[in-house]
Amino acid sequence: MCRWTGLLMVALVLAAGCFGDDDEDPAELEASPYSGSFVVADTLDYNSCAVTAPLGMIVHVTVAEGAITFAGFAGTWDSQTLHGYGVTEPATVPIDPDDDCYGTYVVTFDIRFSDPDSFTGTYAVANTYTEGCGAPDCAYGYRIGGRRP
Repeated sequence: MCRWTGLLMVALVLAAGCFGDDDEDPAELEASPYSGSFVVADTLDYNSCAVTAPLGMIVHVTVAEGAITFAGFAGTWDSQTLHGYGVTEPATVPIDPDDDCYGTYVVTFDIRFSDPDSFTGTYAVANTYTEGCGAPDCAYGYRIGGRRP
């Protein structure tokens, strides 16, 4: 039971801890009219995990020269379609190294702006675990919308 609790807590902390904690320079946030802070509302779209980590209340977006950073995650920006998309490299964290238990997660975001003040899209997290964890792989995704505060 403890290991399951540990797995769930690590997944929750990893995903939740990554959002809204950017150390971006405020001057960089104004690089584009689409850059800035946005209040986010989310709706759980699918879930096979015991615990999910919602995106959070405030997300920082930076758009510059064909690139987007969304909640600290890098991606590609298309200024013609106002579309930003990114998939993180897999990140592995120890859960119970004594039992060779490690978790890996990948975050995906896909957003489209309707104007400089609002966007809609999705964000998802896929979790995988080594055999030592005895836990099934799982994933969850949210439909999201963002508006300037």
